[in-house]
Amino acid sequence: MFRFLLFFTFFPMFLFAQRYLPKSSGEIIRHSVLTLSYIEEHEQAAWVYYESSIDLTQGTFTRKDNFREDNKVSSHSASLTDYANSGYDRGHLAPAQDMKATQISMSESFFLSNMSPQLPSFNRGGNWRKLEDAVHNWGRNNVVVVTGPVFQNNLGVIGINQVTVPESFYKVVYWPKAKKMLGFIVPQISNKRSLQECIVPVDVIERMTAIDFFPQLDDALEKKLEADMVSEGWDFSQGKVVSTNTKVTAMSNTPQCIGKTKKGTQCKRKASQGGKYCYQHHN
Repeated sequence: MFRFLLFFTFFPMFLFAQRYLPKSSGEIIRHSVLTLSYIEEHEQAAWVYYESSIDLTQGTFTRKDNFREDNKVSSHSASLTDYANSGYDRGHLAPAQDMKATQISMSESFFLSNMSPQLPSFNRGGNWRKLEDAVHNWGRNNVVVVTGPVFQNNLGVIGINQVTVPESFYKVVYWPKAKKMLGFIVPQISNKRSLQECIVPVDVIERMTAIDFFPQLDDALEKKLEADMVSEGWDFSQGKVVSTNTKVTAMSNTPQCIGKTKKGTQCKRKASQGGKYCYQHHN
């Protein structure tokens, strides 16, 4: 009886909400904070989901770098030897800096199921690091984060388990209180675009990844949010969410992409600032 009461006394501190889980193929793996969909073909997650908050981002638990296999993956996750001498970092999908609430949440962020091969220049700096820092600070306002690789134009594989090296990565951030949503696709290869120029409609990411990100939302609201690419209300200079009355225009006065669709019509997406093509057509 004592152990039963002890369990329910301490369990709530490790129980985090998971209200908006995506839908896709893959094995669903649940941890205390993270939930992910593991794809055996690529030996990594198609998506990693968590609901960020002050508890997670401003906690006191620090990283221990205890990278290890995830025993919850039935087909076995990637291994440390896959990454050894590969030239790629074990890049976090859900970053450790967003997992500070408990020792357990921090430790679970180092499972290899939460890793993807990332170039050191990508993982440790540039737009991906800027985006991680921005999302970290936006977490103070309770946002939902889904992040993962884009398995298109992959850069090869590493290790005996043939871990796929993605060409690019995405993040989708939903701010429920303000009913705002932003999607990002960030290429691994160095480019001159700003972080704001990596913003894309979430429904574009859905088409590229075959993931349904927020099926729990009202259909009309989901359709509206996932079609937008408006950064109004998000502060990129300091990475903090600001008043919804404050406008931070990321893609203003940006021309339409001049690329052609498969049907031969002009692409409807916006071109990168200073360029003529959108993300998918820039090559």
